[in-house]
Amino acid sequence: MKKLLLAMVLILVASCGGSDSMEEAAENYAKVVCKKIFTCEETAAYEAYVGGTESNCVKLMTSDDETGEDTEDECENPNLDKADECISCYEKLSCEDFAAAFSGEKEVCPVCEETCDD
Repeated sequence: MKKLLLAMVLILVASCGGSDSMEEAAENYAKVVCKKIFTCEETAAYEAYVGGTESNCVKLMTSDDETGEDTEDECENPNLDKADECISCYEKLSCEDFAAAFSGEKEVCPVCEETCDD
């Protein structure tokens, strides 16, 4: 379960860029996702799988593998405007929609698919 959850989180992080750089985007995205996980009742069951605290969750999501070691970013041509839209979309999701997206039951924020023009 933990590996599946981490794989999904890393895919989401990789698909969303950010304002000034992919690194900043990943951190901004992680903050939004972790805040939702720790404030939405619907996603409380995931808390233990993402570090147990909101700050540990952000740290886990912004590292590129389970050991916390950073690896090279795979996105060579980030679309920073689309990345901002992606992050904004996740901020605006209801807890119900976020939980459905997080568990893979529902596709939300299709703009996130457009953040990396490789």
